[in-house]
Amino acid sequence: MNKQRGMTLLEVMVALAVLAIAGTAVMKSASENLRSLSYIQEKTFALWIADNQMAELKLSNTWPGTSSRKGTTTFADTEWQWRSQGVATSDPNFVAVTISVYRNAEEKAALAEITSYVSR
Repeated sequence: MNKQRGMTLLEVMVALAVLAIAGTAVMKSASENLRSLSYIQEKTFALWIADNQMAELKLSNTWPGTSSRKGTTTFADTEWQWRSQGVATSDPNFVAVTISVYRNAEEKAALAEITSYVSR
């Protein structure tokens, strides 16, 4: 009897195909993780900007009323757009202020939005 040692060409090709499929799945997963990380970073920056704008509004001691304002701020070497809108409450001494942060002016959906109450 002649015993062969080693693998046939077919066995090698099947093993390479299995490795290629597994490698593709790993690369796709890594790519999705990087995309998620980028989105989480942008969302975190947007929340910090909204918090900063709210703090500036409260420290300025100016009554925002029901007016709307918008502006641009630079954070992490990037230009961010923000908008604030005051809404009257049942108590005339308070107003609800919502600050929304956008990556650019054309975006319809805010990356981050916070609401707080401001008193006279």
